[in-house]
Amino acid sequence: MKNKLLNIIFIIFLSFVVITPFKVYAEETNEIVEESKEEIIETEETTNDEIIEDENKEEVVEQQEEVQRSAPMLRMAPQTPSVLYTTHVQNIGWQSYVKDGAMAGTSGRSLRLEAIKIKLDNANGNILYRTHIQNIGWENSFKTSDQVSGKTGQSLRLEAIEIKLDGDIANNYDVYYRVHAQNFGWLGWARNGEQAGTAGYAYRLEGIEIKLIPKGQSFNEYGQKEAYKYKKVLYTTHVQNVGWQSYTSDGGMAGTSGRSLRLEAIKIKIDNQEYTGDIEYKTHVENIGWQNYVKNDQLSGTQGKSYRLEAIKIRLTGEMADHFDVYYRVHAQNFGWLDWAKNDEISGTIGYAYRLEGIEIKLIKKGESAPGKTDKPNVIRYVRYKSNNKNYVYDGAQSSDTSKQEEFINPELVGPEYSGSINYSSYVSNEGWQNYLANGKNSNNANKKIEAIKIKLTGEMANHFDVYYSAYIYNTGWTGWAKNDSQCGNIGNGKYITSYKVKLVEKNKPAPGNTNNTYAEAAINLTYSSYVEGSKWQNSVNNGQTSGTTGQSKSIQGIKINTNKKIPKGSISYSVHVAYSGWRSYIADGNVAGSVGRNIEAIKIKLTDELAKQYDIYYRVHVANVGWMGWTSNDNKAGTANAALGIEAIEIKLVKKGDPTPTNTSDTATTDPYLEARWETDAKGNKYYYDVFGNMVKGRTYKMGNETYYFGPTGIFLGDKNLEVLDISAHNGKVDWKKVAESGIYGVILRVAASSIYRDSRLPENIAGVKQYGIPYGIYIYSYAENYEEGVGYAKFTKELMSEFDMHPTLGIFLDLESNNVTQFMGPDEYTEVVKGFYSVIPEAEVYTYTNYADTALNTPYIRDKITWMADYRSKCYYEGSYKMWQYTSTGTNPGVTGDVDKSILYR
Repeated sequence: MKNKLLNIIFIIFLSFVVITPFKVYAEETNEIVEESKEEIIETEETTNDEIIEDENKEEVVEQQEEVQRSAPMLRMAPQTPSVLYTTHVQNIGWQSYVKDGAMAGTSGRSLRLEAIKIKLDNANGNILYRTHIQNIGWENSFKTSDQVSGKTGQSLRLEAIEIKLDGDIANNYDVYYRVHAQNFGWLGWARNGEQAGTAGYAYRLEGIEIKLIPKGQSFNEYGQKEAYKYKKVLYTTHVQNVGWQSYTSDGGMAGTSGRSLRLEAIKIKIDNQEYTGDIEYKTHVENIGWQNYVKNDQLSGTQGKSYRLEAIKIRLTGEMADHFDVYYRVHAQNFGWLDWAKNDEISGTIGYAYRLEGIEIKLIKKGESAPGKTDKPNVIRYVRYKSNNKNYVYDGAQSSDTSKQEEFINPELVGPEYSGSINYSSYVSNEGWQNYLANGKNSNNANKKIEAIKIKLTGEMANHFDVYYSAYIYNTGWTGWAKNDSQCGNIGNGKYITSYKVKLVEKNKPAPGNTNNTYAEAAINLTYSSYVEGSKWQNSVNNGQTSGTTGQSKSIQGIKINTNKKIPKGSISYSVHVAYSGWRSYIADGNVAGSVGRNIEAIKIKLTDELAKQYDIYYRVHVANVGWMGWTSNDNKAGTANAALGIEAIEIKLVKKGDPTPTNTSDTATTDPYLEARWETDAKGNKYYYDVFGNMVKGRTYKMGNETYYFGPTGIFLGDKNLEVLDISAHNGKVDWKKVAESGIYGVILRVAASSIYRDSRLPENIAGVKQYGIPYGIYIYSYAENYEEGVGYAKFTKELMSEFDMHPTLGIFLDLESNNVTQFMGPDEYTEVVKGFYSVIPEAEVYTYTNYADTALNTPYIRDKITWMADYRSKCYYEGSYKMWQYTSTGTNPGVTGDVDKSILYR
C-alpha cells in the first residue's frame, strides 16, 4: 500500500511538470495537492483489506509538502518550442504529424510528396512555407500555421520547398530542413527561407525533415552538402564539319577541343526555369559583325555559310536577372580559354579574325562567387589606323616614327559591337579645320601640314566608349591624351603633327595615360568699346571687363567689338536692338553697331567659322531699372524688349571650348539674360501690359521711354490719352470752359458746397459752362458732418442745389470725407453714422477720400463698400479696395484752367 501511494504521488508530480504552463500560481499547486489527497482517500476506500499505518500517512504528507515547495521552481522552467508537420503522400494521403527532425514521407518506396502542412507548438510567432509544384512552379505566396502547401487530388509532385520563421521565434531560433529527392537521396540542409529540393529535373520529393535550432548554436551538418539542385541553362552549338551537337548544360563544354573547328551558330535556353524572364544572346559573326539579340533557343550565328563566330554576349531579363548572374567563357583560336564574362559582357575576340571553338555557360545565384577568373574575358582591337599609306596599327600604337610630317589621319572602328562611327577632323595650316570624315577615309588629301586633330564617336558607340588620342608635335613631343572631340595639337605657332595614337576606352574607365597639355594655340584677345548717352566713345576694354556706366542712368547708344588675331579663322559679329527701331543688321569686327541719340536695349553676339568651333562668346548687360542680368552666349539675346529700358553697361568674354564659363555673382539682379515685356488682349478686346518681370501693370501711369501709358485698377490699358477727369471748385478761379472742352478732357467733378450751408461760390458759372459745352460731370460736397443728423442735412442741401440748378450728374454724386479741423478726431464709428445719414437721402451717392484715410478713419466694410473715388499722389494707387476713379495728382495742368488742378483717371 505504501509503494502504491508513492507511485500515485510520483505520477501526479510528473504530470504537474509536463502539463503545467509557464505561469502557474501557488494556489493552483495547492489544488493539485488537494486533488491528490482525495485520490489517495478514494484509493483507501477501494482497498478495504489494507490498513495504512500512521507513519505512512506522515510520509505522504511530507511528499505532498515537497511538491508544494517545488512548485515555484517548476513554474519558472521554460518550455521548448516544437515544429510539427505532416505530408500528403502518393497512394497514402495525409500521414500522422511528426515533429522536431523526424522524417515525414516515405523511404525506398518511390512515392511522391504532394502537399505539406507545418505548424509550431509552444512558440510566439509563425512558420511560413511554400513549395515548388510540378507544372506550376513556386507558389505565389507563403502558407502559414497548418495551411496546405501543394496540391491534393491532382497527382502533382512537390519538387522543392522554402521554410522560414516570423515573429519573436525568428529572433531566437533558426529553422533547418532537408529533403529526400528522387535519384539524389537526402540533400543537404537548408535554413531560413533557402530553397531545398530540385528544379529542372522533374524529380519528386519523397521525404522531409524539419527542426528548430536555437540562435547561435552550431549545426555542423549545414553546408556540407548542396540543399538545392537544378538544371539552369542548356545550350548547343553548330560546329564546322559536325553540325548541331547534343545539348549540354550548366558549365559543360559545347564545341570541340583540339580540332581547330569553328563554331558557326549557337542556341541557348533555360529549362523548367523558376522565375519569369528570358535568356538573350547575340554573336559577332565573320563578315557580318554583331547580330541582333535572339532569345530562348533561337539561332544566333549562321548556318550553311561557313562563317565563324568570333564573340558572344549573353544576358538575363525579368525575374531571372534579379536572382541569377549568367557567366560564360569561350575557347578562342590562338588564345585558348579566356576568362569568364558576366551579364552581357563581351566574350571572345574582335578585330583578329579568330574563330570560337568552344563555350561554357553557367547560371550562378546572385551574391555567389564567379566560377573562375574574370580578368580577361575578351581580346578586342577596337580601332585601327595607319600613317602615310604604311601598315595599320591598333589601339593606342604609334602611327609612325616622328621624323616626317603626318599627311592625313584615318582611324576606323574594327567590329564595333554598337551602332555608330568614328569621325575625325584635322586642322590644316592656312586652311583651318577640315570637314569631318568617318571610318577610315583619309583626311587632308592636300598633303599640307596638320597642326591639330579632333576625333569623336557617334551613335551608341559614344554612349559606351570614350575615344582618346595623342599627337606628336614637331620639335615639342607628345601631347597628353585628348578625349571625345577636344582639340589636340598646336595651332598658329608654326608647329605640325608627325605621328598620332588613338585608343577606345570603355566609359568610366581610366584614360590610357597623361591627359594634360593636349592643345596650344596662338594667343587671341577680345576688345570692345561703348558710346555712352550724352558722352563720347569710351576707351577700349579687354576680355571680361566692364564697358559703359552703372548708377548714372546713361544708356549705351553704340558699341564696337573686335579680336586681335585671325587665327583661327573667323569673325565676331553682333546685332543690337535700338529703341523705337528694333533689331539692326549684324556688324562685324570693330564696326559700329547702334545710333547716337537712340538707346540700345538688347544685343546678340556670335562667332563664325573656325573661331566658333574653338571658342564660345559670353556676355551680360546692365539694364536701367533692372541691374546686371545673367550671362548668355553665342547669339542669344541679352537685355530687354518692349520696355524702353536701355543697356547701361556690358561685359564680354571669349571662352575656349571646354574652359570654365562665367557664372552669375552676387551683383546679379536676375539670372535671366533677356526679358521681354508684353501686351496681351482678352476676349473683350481689353489690353493688358506685363513688365519685364511678368508683373501686370495695374492702377497707375507707366513711363516707357518718352511715352506715358495709363492702366486701370484691374490692369486694363486706358491708352496714352486716358479718360482724365478734372476736380473743379472755386479754388481754380474762373474757368474757360470752351478751352476745357477742346482739350480732350473726358469730364469734370464740380464742388457744389463746402458744408451744409455754404455753396461753392463759382457753382452757378461752372454748372452753366459744363452744360453749354456738353462736358460730362459729377458733383461733390466737402463734409464737416459729425453725426447721423448732420449727414442727413448735407444730403438734403445737396438735393436742394441739384434742384435749383437742374443738375443731372452722370459721373456721380460724392460725399468728400477728409480730415479737417472738425473731423480730425473722428473714427470709423462716427463716420459710419455720417455716411448712413447722407445715404438715407441719396442712396446712389458715393464716397471720395484718400488711401491713408480709407485705411484708418474710414476703415469699415460699410464705408469701404461705398468708396469709388480715391486720391493717391504716388506713382500708383496703393488702395487695395475697389474704386472707379483715381485722383493721381493735385498739380496737374489743363487748358482753360489757371494754375494747378486736381486730375483723376476714370476707369472704364
